[in-house]
Amino acid sequence: MTTRPSTHPTKRRPSRTIILLLILLLAALLRFYRLDAQSFWNDEGNSARLAERSVALILKGAAGDIHPPGYYLALHAWRAVLGESEFALRSLSALCGLSIVVLVYALGRALFDAPVGLVAAFLAAVNPFQVYYSQEARMYALLALEAVAATGLLVAGLRGRRGALGGYALVAAAGLYTHYAFPFVLLAHNLLVLLWLAGEARWHLGLVRETPASFLARWLVVQALVLLLYLPWLPTAWRQVTGWPVPRETPALLPALVEVLRLLTLGRTIPTSAAMGSLAAFAFLILLSALPGPEAADGAAPSPLPPAGEEMLTLA
Repeated sequence: MTTRPSTHPTKRRPSRTIILLLILLLAALLRFYRLDAQSFWNDEGNSARLAERSVALILKGAAGDIHPPGYYLALHAWRAVLGESEFALRSLSALCGLSIVVLVYALGRALFDAPVGLVAAFLAAVNPFQVYYSQEARMYALLALEAVAATGLLVAGLRGRRGALGGYALVAAAGLYTHYAFPFVLLAHNLLVLLWLAGEARWHLGLVRETPASFLARWLVVQALVLLLYLPWLPTAWRQVTGWPVPRETPALLPALVEVLRLLTLGRTIPTSAAMGSLAAFAFLILLSALPGPEAADGAAPSPLPPAGEEMLTLA
């Protein structure tokens, strides 16, 4: 007796590529919609004025600023192609913000799997903090893009991908030329490498064909290369960072952490007093992410990081 085939149409799930494209479309709409609705504010005006100068004058101007010249040089080249309108100059940041979504997907897929990558990409696409600075003619979207790109190249380097650490050195140097806070990204990456090396005997997954000592030697060479690439600007950076006026009073640690969590998760428009419930939920999710997760799916590449390293990336 044969079974009659079902006449009901089979429901097909949308492919991951289609989902990713829809997420990117959403991200683009959020970043490019009414990009020129407001005129430049003071800091954006500073970006526009510096970008219209020659390369030599940009370097001279940045030497007296609290930001290095990398973004201004990139905006100078961007302006030469697209012009100097609000939309044109802000579109560089918008494109950086859109690229962040792509790289966050790739990083989530590399560390976990494609569904995790899609969720991470969606969260990056709608994150108010990311959207806000993707619509501003300042260096913060470019800074975030370089941080995500460097992290992805580090993960690829831990997995033994050829050329990944060389690319890391170039991106890391570009990050240093973009913002004086980028050394904190390098510090986090070095902590991740130390965690990986310290746990290699226990967490060995056969991901690379070299010993931890061999990787450490290559990593130190990469760090030296980053320093060498940044050496021409290092004296200026030291003078500006150590000599720039700072507030006399520093905020208490706990309120500062709450404020950072509010900005990174809910953006600038929701006051802290109205966001305490949401902030508590986000803090709980961050702590929850520290718990051991399920094993990697069959055929999926395991993460090159021990759990503590993955938790650091979650916080990032």
